[in-house]
Amino acid sequence: MRSAFIIALIIAALISPVIHASDGGGVEVLLELPDGRVFWDYGYDEITVLKDICDKNNLSLRIYNSSVVVEGYPLQEYSWVQKEWIPGDNGSVVAWSSGTPVATPLSRYPRFSPAAQTTRYSAGPVEVWNFTAASTLTGGIDSTPVGFGDYVIFNSWNGLYVLRNGSLVWSNSSVKGMGTPYVYNGTIYVGASDGYLYAFGISGNFKFRFRVSKSPGYTGISSSPIVVNNTVYIGGFEADNSSGKLYALSAQGTEMWNISLNSSVYYGAPAYYNGVIYVPLAGRYNASSGSWYPDFGIAAVQDGRILWKFRTGAPVKSTPLVRDASIFFTCTDGYLYRLDLNGSLVWKVRIGYSTSSPNYHDGTIFVGSGSFSTQGRIYAVDKNGVVLWNRTMPGGVQGSITLSPPFLLFSVNSEHGGVYCFNFRGEETWNFTTGNYVLSSPSIVDRTLYFGDDDGVLHALRDVEKPEIRFRGEQFYRYGDMVNITVEAGDNIGVRWMKVHLPWGDVWGKNEVNVSFVANFTGKLDLAATAEDYDGNVARVIYSIYSYNRSLRISAPIGGEYPANESVQIAILVTDDSGRNVDGASVVVYMDGKPLASGTTINGVFSFALKVPPGTHEITVVASKVGYSTARYTAEIRGVEEESGGGIDTGTAGLVLGLILGISLLALAFALLLRERERKYREITRERMKDRK
Repeated sequence: MRSAFIIALIIAALISPVIHASDGGGVEVLLELPDGRVFWDYGYDEITVLKDICDKNNLSLRIYNSSVVVEGYPLQEYSWVQKEWIPGDNGSVVAWSSGTPVATPLSRYPRFSPAAQTTRYSAGPVEVWNFTAASTLTGGIDSTPVGFGDYVIFNSWNGLYVLRNGSLVWSNSSVKGMGTPYVYNGTIYVGASDGYLYAFGISGNFKFRFRVSKSPGYTGISSSPIVVNNTVYIGGFEADNSSGKLYALSAQGTEMWNISLNSSVYYGAPAYYNGVIYVPLAGRYNASSGSWYPDFGIAAVQDGRILWKFRTGAPVKSTPLVRDASIFFTCTDGYLYRLDLNGSLVWKVRIGYSTSSPNYHDGTIFVGSGSFSTQGRIYAVDKNGVVLWNRTMPGGVQGSITLSPPFLLFSVNSEHGGVYCFNFRGEETWNFTTGNYVLSSPSIVDRTLYFGDDDGVLHALRDVEKPEIRFRGEQFYRYGDMVNITVEAGDNIGVRWMKVHLPWGDVWGKNEVNVSFVANFTGKLDLAATAEDYDGNVARVIYSIYSYNRSLRISAPIGGEYPANESVQIAILVTDDSGRNVDGASVVVYMDGKPLASGTTINGVFSFALKVPPGTHEITVVASKVGYSTARYTAEIRGVEEESGGGIDTGTAGLVLGLILGISLLALAFALLLRERERKYREITRERMKDRK
């Protein structure tokens, strides 16, 4: 009984199609870093998935004593259970974050993710709404919009604004400028033109303000604060040629320490990595002369002391980027720099005047150059300092480069400025222009792209297209081949689920489904893929594959003459159209239309006994097998009989005559020999008798 059950399982395995796919179960992992980067991946163990995320995106990871530190950020674990994550599956979701995560399973990329796991196939977004915060006379939006859940927060020269779904929630006209806000655990931190750092609750309740600049001039704080482990770091700007400071505050606004930089922080923001703050140094500014004076460069600060400074020849007004154990930044002296973490120069590349903050993906640095009223350029530079490509733009690329692989987005500050989208090969895919100057860097908040312009208008763009589904794999197969198809789905919103329908069942996944089975059919088979994004847009694509029979070939040297009625063993070889021997093919041999022999091939060979009657006959061999086209071989054979009768045929007569002639010649030769011997004997006898006389 047990053996019968095992045999049944083996038969079922042979008959059923083999399917490998990304299916339900396991755990979804969110990694959210304080600098706004968001990563998602899927697997069966949260630590393994976390390691995979860090490996794929070149992130440093340390795990010790139950502590997790990514890119120098200590992280905590949060968990949700997301029902119907994939239809029919209740998968758990685990988050690693420095605070309560901003991203959630239903709002996966609330802020821009420079390493988004979703592939974009957008042909170009459309403007879904815009919001006017100010007019040209009162000032525009120079800051980068940021997000918190459903909220969009931006600073402008007309005040600080908080929107929700395009509608104003609250604003504060006393807090204004070009400083980009930072959101941490539900608190908005923003520097203002009056030189103060302000903190508000997301609902608008005032929490504190802290004086950062004593001589703020016109711009005041143009940099953004950063918050790490409940500590707020903010760089100061002074317009009277005095030194700005780097401040460290508690999340509640209490000063922890400050340090003089012999420079101001202007436009660029500090960056944090592994306990060290890397500060861009724009120099000391004299508002009376409009000039900048050293120190210029980058300062590394830890616990209120300067570890080192790297000095440049002009102000640094970009935010440093720490990746791959290196520090990348641009400078107004016209170079893109790479330093090691000890402050030593690795290389520098000439790109022209730049305040653009670089971004990094898979060993490539993307960065812009140019200034107001000049042409700019966008560059791709590999990690060894080799320029891969560059493109001329109609205005300066002065802001941050936003990545959404395989695309980069950036603003162009010209009279007809806007946002441009290029792929990683340097090809423009779309642009959205406003007819005004755009200094504000683009950002992605809850699947919508935002940027501001000098008219004081915040633009909201969204790709409203359905997910694009792509099939990768061959379309044509021979019977018995293994079919391997990969189905991909993606857009800039994010794919919630995808399924591929097969005759024997559905295969579920998200952005990618892999399907494998044996082509045990002939003709056409339709694979139907359906995908839904997080906006409820559904796309369905049919992909047809085809399977056809292989060809059989017969090698049978049968034609010719055979002794009549004598049994001869014949071997037939059956191969396919690739020359491989075919085992188990059915073979039938006919003579004059009547079956003569039949059987199956063993390692491509079929043997049978052939007895040919006298005369001429037609012999036919037919080979067939499921999944193969039938092969047929026809030849003419002849059975030959031996001749019989009373007389001797010419050949035999010739042989006998030859024998007789030969014997006669031998006899004659023998007789001549005897006669010669007798003659000699007589001569000898005659000579002897003469001697006696």
